[in-house]
Amino acid sequence: MKTVLTSIQPYYVFLIIARAMGWKVEQEKTVEVRKNFPRAQDWDKKSLIYCSRDRRSFNRILKEYQPLMAPLLGKVIGEFVCDEIWKISVDLRRARPTAKYACLTTKELETYRGYKDAYGWNISDLKIYDKPRELREFIPACPSKNDEKGSCRGCKYEGRFCRRERITRPPQSWMYVEEFE
Repeated sequence: MKTVLTSIQPYYVFLIIARAMGWKVEQEKTVEVRKNFPRAQDWDKKSLIYCSRDRRSFNRILKEYQPLMAPLLGKVIGEFVCDEIWKISVDLRRARPTAKYACLTTKELETYRGYKDAYGWNISDLKIYDKPRELREFIPACPSKNDEKGSCRGCKYEGRFCRRERITRPPQSWMYVEEFE
């Protein structure tokens, strides 16, 4: 099964995890907006949360919580189940609820839609790791892997465990990954 590694700006990670951490915030982010979505049949509906190192986004976090968020920058801090994905409506009146739960203004949501399509990923079953994980603990999922023993068919490592490199740079948006064992 493939899992998705999603790169999210620190401010939005803060809004996703704040309530679960017991922090007092006015908004809670329960929808992640993306230009596309995973379509692989063997996707396990799990999305890992990578907290990017974006300083401008980090500075939007309330000052009292910045020291708690700083150690999470550049780490895989948790995961959620994406139990539903929907196309965001062109009609802004219908898109407003998505904007609210995604913690975006309608103008920001319009910017996403300007790229052609936008999709809302529902965030459920949030799990925050006790100890954030490093990117190098994951490897990209082989696009041609199709058996439970790790054998690849159709790639250059056919018949053996695919020897892809560990991840050292986060994805721009998201990517399929496997845990490195």
